[in-house]
Amino acid sequence: MKIIIRIIATAVILLGLVHTYFALFCHFEGEEKLWFLGGGFAVVFAGLLNFIATERITSKFAVVIALIVNSIMTAMFIYAIPLLGGTQLYASICGVNSSE
Repeated sequence: MKIIIRIIATAVILLGLVHTYFALFCHFEGEEKLWFLGGGFAVVFAGLLNFIATERITSKFAVVIALIVNSIMTAMFIYAIPLLGGTQLYASICGVNSSE
């Protein structure tokens, strides 16, 4: 199970990095670009948190925090589907909700 979580966490981190990379070439500037960058970094940090939870599996605190972060990120992606659409949101929902 630990290997599966790490593979999915790696995919989540890569998706976050791609999202952040695309922010450099967005047609919008200012606050919108900052929010876009922040969203990419949030996805990267969620993936990194899953690595921490798999490394320190004896720490219930790390596992609980990872589950909370995964739940919040999944809820945010589900909320974004009707607003933004796109297949990347479906991939994100499958990737973020992986440490259960």
